[in-house]
Amino acid sequence: HGVATNRRPAAILRAKSKKISATIQNDAFFSSLLVLPVSAGADSFQGGFGIFEGAYANPPNTTDGAVFSIEHISPSGTRTVLLHRKLNPTEVIADRGLQKFSLKLPKKSAGQLELLIDPGANGSFDWTYWNDLRSGFALK
Repeated sequence: HGVATNRRPAAILRAKSKKISATIQNDAFFSSLLVLPVSAGADSFQGGFGIFEGAYANPPNTTDGAVFSIEHISPSGTRTVLLHRKLNPTEVIADRGLQKFSLKLPKKSAGQLELLIDPGANGSFDWTYWNDLRSGFALK
């Protein structure tokens, strides 16, 4: 059950290193794509995402939400949707603050991950972020 988008992200970040330890913040009001390499043998991916409090704390100047998606792309090009979540913290209290995730990666998971943020319909106050992104390996 894939999610198709016809919009090309205005900001694309490609990580060449397999180590990333930073919060990635999208202060702009356009879609963004973060591409991360996946090491062979990685079996999980975890982290967090959200919309900064200032984007919904001062009505009527608030976000109408944003959609966060994570897809795994295998070396052969097979795409697997791992996460697809719309946050609307103005309307839904549970959507406020850091949203944590822990995902299982497909077996033989080498390839890459695409982390996409699509803004809401009006694009205003969509101050989004990814946080503490990490790959995991099973201990043997």
